[in-house]
Amino acid sequence: MSVQHSPTKKSTTIKVRSLTDLTSITDGQATGRKRKQPEKDCNCNLELREFRHEFNKMKELLEKIINNQEENTENTNKNLAEIKKELTEVKNSTAYITSEHNNLKKELCQLKTQLTNGTTKIKTLETHVDNLSSKIIANEAELHMLQSNLSSSNLLSDNSSDNTETILREMKERNNRMKNLIIAGIPESSGANRSERRDNDLKQVLKVLSTLSDSYPKPEKIFRLGKYKPEKTRHIKACFNDEKIPKILLRERSKLDKNTKIFSDQTPLQLKYYNKIKFELKSRQQAGEKNLTIKYFNGTPKIVTSSETKN
Repeated sequence: MSVQHSPTKKSTTIKVRSLTDLTSITDGQATGRKRKQPEKDCNCNLELREFRHEFNKMKELLEKIINNQEENTENTNKNLAEIKKELTEVKNSTAYITSEHNNLKKELCQLKTQLTNGTTKIKTLETHVDNLSSKIIANEAELHMLQSNLSSSNLLSDNSSDNTETILREMKERNNRMKNLIIAGIPESSGANRSERRDNDLKQVLKVLSTLSDSYPKPEKIFRLGKYKPEKTRHIKACFNDEKIPKILLRERSKLDKNTKIFSDQTPLQLKYYNKIKFELKSRQQAGEKNLTIKYFNGTPKIVTSSETKN
């Protein structure tokens, strides 16, 4: 295939700016590369030197800034390390303080518990002391009454040591009897077997106690007083382990039927004194005095009027 080309034009006098004017350069400026040549009045070397000078100044400034930055970074790292170390010490100190605080708190709780226990013990001791004081007062009154009873019964001799022994024996016997209760009116079994009679008595005693109290205590032992006689019903003595029990049961004696009665366990001297008071009451009533009755004060029977009973 033939290609037709346009005819070549004749060269003109128009100069092309991209072409190098080889007539105006020296041999030293001639190179194998085609590039733009500096103009004749160009001061490039001076400008280049000034640029390099400014560049070097900027380079030095940047190096100083970098060095300062590195120093600051190093100092900052050191400071951070010290701060981290101090924070660790603070953390350890805080943990130690927290541990000591918990120990102190625990000790305070223990002291509080001990104080509470001590306060409770003190109150218990105070109550015990009050009870002992009441017992001492009651014993003193009983001792005074006992001395009067012994004097009136002509049981005291001229020997003071014998008097003391008699009083001590009487007081000991009374203290022992305070835990007992006398029950009258329970029919006695006529069976020949002693064990069966005792079992029947225990059953009847428990029945009486259940009438007096819902949570009645079982006596440690029971037995009939005196020798067995078919024509006579003997009283039953019930023995407990606490002197408070008979007192509580005696307060409820009104719940019993008229055929069953309960009494406190008294010594022969107390019974003698009670019979004396009873005889005195009967004599005063026969003499015309009214509204008289017998009332116990700290275990001692006395004749009082109805108004004193109400008070």
